[in-house]
Amino acid sequence: MVGVSVAFGLGAVFLPFALRVLPEPLCRHKAVFCLGIETGLLVLLLWLAARWSGAGWFPLPVLPGVLYGAAFAWGMALLIRYARLSGWLRAALCLGLGVALMLTVNALLDRLAGPAVPGRVHGLGFRFDFSNWADPWVLNENVNTIVTLALGGAGLACLAAGLAVSLRRRRK
Repeated sequence: MVGVSVAFGLGAVFLPFALRVLPEPLCRHKAVFCLGIETGLLVLLLWLAARWSGAGWFPLPVLPGVLYGAAFAWGMALLIRYARLSGWLRAALCLGLGVALMLTVNALLDRLAGPAVPGRVHGLGFRFDFSNWADPWVLNENVNTIVTLALGGAGLACLAAGLAVSLRRRRK
């Protein structure tokens, strides 16, 4: 287990440099190889930790949550690396993925691990109340709403900038 932990940690730092030696057709896909190896090491590390500790949390409920989070990292990495769009439009799409994560992550975690506050289950979206910051559940909803609105606003700003740049390029 220690070896996998060390490989996971060091891989995050040194794997991109080690993958520079890949031959030309594969060299263009270093990000996919690096993220794939790190995702595999993370799943292996979680499996070994659960097996070593005798805990019953792997594969359920941990693995779906981890893969859900990894899907957003994969989505952003693939968008940034392979989308043939301007940087502004790629940023807008990545921020849109962030909005999707914020809108769904609490509902998923409540389904997998049970609600943090008994009897109060998160749904898709938010049930905010900006007049109530004392209740921890409502506080979570309020903060997530603000973060989601900020991500959405930044995404719309990037989208507007990307469209403006592409329109200017077409006029020239």
